[in-house]
Amino acid sequence: MPQKLSGKNTNCLNCGTEIHGNYCEYCGQASSTGQITFKETINNFLGIAFAFEGPLLLTIRLLITNPGKLFREYISGKRKTYYKPVAFFILVTAVYIILRSLIGFDALADESIKNDLADLNDISPRMGEVFRLMSSNINNILFLLVFSIALVFKVFFKKKYKLAEYTSIALFIVGFYTLFKTITMFIGRFFEVEIDSIELGFLLILIFYSSFSLFQQKSFGAIVKYALVSFFSLGLYIIFALGFFFLIVLYK
Repeated sequence: MPQKLSGKNTNCLNCGTEIHGNYCEYCGQASSTGQITFKETINNFLGIAFAFEGPLLLTIRLLITNPGKLFREYISGKRKTYYKPVAFFILVTAVYIILRSLIGFDALADESIKNDLADLNDISPRMGEVFRLMSSNINNILFLLVFSIALVFKVFFKKKYKLAEYTSIALFIVGFYTLFKTITMFIGRFFEVEIDSIELGFLLILIFYSSFSLFQQKSFGAIVKYALVSFFSLGLYIIFALGFFFLIVLYK
């Protein structure tokens, strides 16, 4: 006979394990359950997505103050303390896309970009279309930036971590970059400020800073390597993006 969905249960309603406290020792579900309500659903979503009790805010704080510590501890196994990199990347990307839609942000609104695209279109209509698509959708393919950063890290520091671990690091970096883009988007939308160069400069500095904080080497050679990682990551991202949109135009 099924147990009631109220009060504290002797057996977990999720897995059936006998419960001796407030939570199931096997699956972690609370022993006290009730009818599903809208309030519970919203609270669960906020708790999981934003983790106000600590992980999200702590993750963002460390990405600002000491990203290397976050990367090293997460890779070494300290997973519960921090927000997971894939979830962090998806969350901030979703927030960015939703807010961009709400405020009607247009990446092609800048007149200089329109003029450059018009000049390129006169030279080569196909490449003009490629760059137009790239300019208007570049923020929708930031996953390519993740792979670019991870690959460049692996090339320059191949013995330190595995490619999958560098991918986790890259997800944190690009997620934080997207968070910055969300802020600059509002600045560009309401104050008519040119933000492309600001975002580009921030990305290069962010990759350099993250590299320096992760490896903590201060020699001249290491500094040069960090700078090269930044520029090669950006360059590879541009190549991937151009190839991606060229294929779209080619098979359109």
